[in-house]
Amino acid sequence: MLLADLLNNTLLLVCGGLLLTTFIYLCIYYGRVNLTIGRHCFHHSPIESQPHEEDLPSVSIVLTAHNESEALKKSLPYLLEQDYPNYEVVVVDYCSHDDTTFVLQVCAENYSTLRVVHFQEDVNMFQGRKYPLSIGIRSAKNDIILLTEPGCVPQSFLWVRQMARPFINAQTKIVLGHCAYEQPASFIESLAQYDNSASCARWIAAAIHHHPYTGSGRNLAYRRQFFFDNGAFIRHYSEPNGADDLFVNQNCTRSNTAVNIQPEAYVSTQAPSSRRAWRDIRTERFSTKKYYALSLKLRLALHPFALVLFYLSAIAILIFATPLWYIPVAFIVILWAWNITTAYVLNKQIDIRKLRWLSPLLEIYFSLKNTISCLRALLSKKTSWR
Repeated sequence: MLLADLLNNTLLLVCGGLLLTTFIYLCIYYGRVNLTIGRHCFHHSPIESQPHEEDLPSVSIVLTAHNESEALKKSLPYLLEQDYPNYEVVVVDYCSHDDTTFVLQVCAENYSTLRVVHFQEDVNMFQGRKYPLSIGIRSAKNDIILLTEPGCVPQSFLWVRQMARPFINAQTKIVLGHCAYEQPASFIESLAQYDNSASCARWIAAAIHHHPYTGSGRNLAYRRQFFFDNGAFIRHYSEPNGADDLFVNQNCTRSNTAVNIQPEAYVSTQAPSSRRAWRDIRTERFSTKKYYALSLKLRLALHPFALVLFYLSAIAILIFATPLWYIPVAFIVILWAWNITTAYVLNKQIDIRKLRWLSPLLEIYFSLKNTISCLRALLSKKTSWR
């Protein structure tokens, strides 16, 4: 079959057009997501223009704990030893019946910056962390609220300083930070690390391009007054999840949201070690997507949709125009090479070193898996606490 025959075949012509169009889109997508993050870090060195101590705002680190004594033993020393002039750590101990209360008591006796809010009875009318978290935020005395979770360990003693820096600009109301998974030991943990990194890369790149739409409650900051002025979690109290995702999604704008992905601003946590734990995390992540605006849903669906069309059109040409096999193969090889190259650049900021060489195959796998997770999330009522 000659190329002229392809031009006279309507089906193959359509497939060729789809192959070329989706190829161009995917190449641009990898550049805008993966390369953007590396370029953003390069142009925002933490060594440059360090603010004066008196210019830094006061900060309250707020986290909730429910039977998480072991996680607190790991993270509290890093939270309480931050290099920052004026901050406090507020921990809401919500109905714990393990050693959480004891761990917090010992730390409070040695650190005046630690404040503990105890709940002995379950008075939460709603499921999830929103109620205890809102109590912690209300109990905080400082204007800047920096959220994290038990088990999340700052990668630097400059973490608070880095996350507070953007608030020197009075227009900034929300600051997004990254939470990475620690170096995985098993294949499941490696998959979870890649999944977390790919998901974070999408919303971090969107925020860098002034189109923020979500953030991670493991590393997220906003102004306390801004939180209450915008109704706190009232608009989505009925949804157990989304204390971070939905609040940011409903209140972020291109002018009031900043992102800090310097390595000193990172926190890390252990990757889920079992399929069930990883599935639960993914279900929680996808359960809030139904509240997104239709325009955002379409924008987020564009990449997996283009990916499916690209491979379907390539397969169609291979089947119906086998003598021209080298055309779709060349497109696939070039796309995979560009994917791996940009993943290598991304790896310098968001570590996926174990599986970055498999990123083209994992991208296909997670496109299918994410669709299943979206459907499962719509049917699931399970939360992380109750």
